[in-house]
Order: sequence, then C-alpha cells, then structure tokens
Amino acid sequence: AGHTEATCDLARLAGFHPVGVLCEIMDDDGSMARLPRLGEIAEEHQLKIITIKDLIAHRRQSEKLVKRVVTTTMPSKYGDFISHLYEDEITGDHHIALVKADVDGGAAYQVRVKSAQRNPWDVTVQGPLTGGVSEGDAVTVAFWARAAKPDPSTGKGHLQLRVQETKEPYAGAVDKVLEIGEDWQMYEVSGVSAQSFSADEVAIAFNVGDHKQTIEFGPFYVLNLGPQS
Repeated sequence: AGHTEATCDLARLAGFHPVGVLCEIMDDDGSMARLPRLGEIAEEHQLKIITIKDLIAHRRQSEKLVKRVVTTTMPSKYGDFISHLYEDEITGDHHIALVKADVDGGAAYQVRVKSAQRNPWDVTVQGPLTGGVSEGDAVTVAFWARAAKPDPSTGKGHLQLRVQETKEPYAGAVDKVLEIGEDWQMYEVSGVSAQSFSADEVAIAFNVGDHKQTIEFGPFYVLNLGPQS
C-alpha cells in the first residue's frame, strides 16, 4: 500500500469513483515535504491530513473481504449441519462453512485486568477449534468485542488475537493486535498458516494482559478458506 493506492481508497470511501489526482507538496527549499513538516503545512493552510497507516487501520476495522451469500441446512449421517456459503469479494471465489452447534448470540465473556502485565498473553482466554489447519490455508476470525473499561492511559481497549499452536513455540496462523472501542463492534482478522496443525494442536487465544482494562467479547467465528495460491 502506498500513496497511489491511498488516493483511490480515499475517493472510494468518500462515495466517489476510485480515481484521483496525486501530487507532491514542495517545501520552501524545493524538496518534497514529509512528516512532520506536512502536519505544519496542513495546520497553516487549514488542510485535512491523514497518514497511510491511519487509512489502513480504518479499512481493516471497517471493511469485510468476505460476505455470506446464503445459509441452509445440510443433513448428514453425523447429524444436521448449518451450511453457510461465503464469497470472497476480491476474487469471487466461494467457500463453505459447516456449523454443527448453535451459537448463542447473547453470550459474552468479560475479562478484567486490574494491573498491566508484561506481556499480553499473561492474561488470556483460549478455546479449541473444531478442525485442523493446513500449511497455506487462509484463516479468518470474526468476533464481537467492546472495551467495557478502556485502558485509562490510552482511552482504548487492547487485544491480541491469535490462532496458534497449543504448545511451544506457539506458532500462529493468525496474529493481530487490535484496538477495541467502547461500543460493541464486529472485528475481523485474517492470516495464512505457515505450517499444518491437527485439530488438537491448534486453538484460538484472546490475550489482554498488557493493559489495565476490562474487555468483553462475544461469539467468535473461525472460517478456514483453504489454500491460497
């Protein structure tokens, strides 16, 4: 991601066709202005300014790359499964997720950290996955969360989400640090597994220990999209 892509992204986020004109701002000495000088120029001329880092963070929290197309019941000799058909909005590929158990939409876990620890995994909530992960599989995790009491020093909640090996060295298929707002929101993170794990070798971990905070998180969904070319 760079300035060219950011130009198109900003136009699209504003509701326009993703086309824009990209130009450089020259400083007084004729060189290209960069941060923090750009901030001074923006303040002087009352211009809006955003970093590419901020734009990427916004898109990761607000956009979904996978949408659910249809849901139906699939009988089998192991019982009835709920079958969800998902579509990759970038490639158009379709993927199926089979759900055996009901998910209680009202269930939520609350974790309170009274004093910040050295590492996020010093306070963790973990749960097993129903299936394994193969090398090269793209794994997406979606979950509801909110910061009931944010870290007073940052005004945000902080959570590290990992889909990881259940023993050392705790290799991960998904590893993402998120800022959690005070309102309930669906968060979605993805990753590609560098190795294979059987169902009893992999788990999902919500790590919150390195900040003084109270985090609540509700139902989570793990979608294995299979190998990515």
